[in-house]
Amino acid sequence: MGIGADIVEKQEKALWGSSFLEKLSKDLSEELPNMKGFSVRNLKYIRQWHKFWMSSQIGQRPVAQNKDVIFSIPWGQNIEIITKVKNHEEAFFYAQGTLEFNWSRPILVIQIESSCCTFATSYRN
Repeated sequence: MGIGADIVEKQEKALWGSSFLEKLSKDLSEELPNMKGFSVRNLKYIRQWHKFWMSSQIGQRPVAQNKDVIFSIPWGQNIEIITKVKNHEEAFFYAQGTLEFNWSRPILVIQIESSCCTFATSYRN
């Protein structure tokens, strides 16, 4: 989806050690000086987000199934989910909870870290 797919595709074609993300960060920042979010760190998160949600599964891709929820939550919460949760089912649970209960980033982290109780009892019942 958009820039994430482009980053993954172009980075796979780039030579190892070519500082692709550093160059992309610089180019985007120069091309779009009034926009923020093009740091190397954030570009890595964009790549990770794309890879997490676009990983192949049987049936529809996860984003296609629940894109309204995923695209409705703030970027910071998306980062917490993709860096702390390993499977799509659990990720959707936390994305939906963020949207439904308006969880802040710190509250989301608490929910994820206490997942032994939250996810197991709330989602499966």
